[in-house]
Amino acid sequence: SSTLNAGESGYITIPTIEAYDGWTLTNKENGQEITLPVLSAVEVDPIRSFSANLSATIISDGNGHLSDTGFILSQTPGATLSDGVKIPCTTPDSVLAVNQKNLTPESKYYVKAYAVNEKGTVMSAEKTFITKQDPGGSSFDTDGFDQENDWDKNR
Repeated sequence: SSTLNAGESGYITIPTIEAYDGWTLTNKENGQEITLPVLSAVEVDPIRSFSANLSATIISDGNGHLSDTGFILSQTPGATLSDGVKIPCTTPDSVLAVNQKNLTPESKYYVKAYAVNEKGTVMSAEKTFITKQDPGGSSFDTDGFDQENDWDKNR
C-alpha cells in the first residue's frame, strides 16, 4: 500500500550504483547474468620509432552490450580512463587493434586495453614498451620498414 493519498505526489531517492554493488544485472534478451567483460593481455608489435601496433582480444563481453572499448596510453604507469590518452576502437569483432602514430622515439609508454558494459569497466594488465630510435633523425613515420633493414635497400 502507498503512504500517499489520492492526488498527492511524491518522490523516491534512488541510491547510486555503488550502493547496489553485488546486485545481479540480467540480460533481458536471454535472462543470463551480466558480468564484467574479460580481456586478454595487450600485445605491442611491431614497435617503431613513431608508431606501435596495439592489440588485445575481448575474451568475453560479460553477456552484456559493450558500449566502449579501446586502449589507454600514457607515459606514466597506472593511467585510467580519465587521465590517460583514450584510444577508442570501433572494430565489430572481438579483436581490438590500432596503429598508434605520433609517438616519440626512444620513449617509454604504458598501455592497457579497456572494455565497458552494463556491469562496469574492466582494464587489462598494463604493458610497457619503448619506441625505437629514430633511424634517420627526421620525424617521418617508418611504418613498413624494420629498423634493422637498410633504408636504401627498401626504396
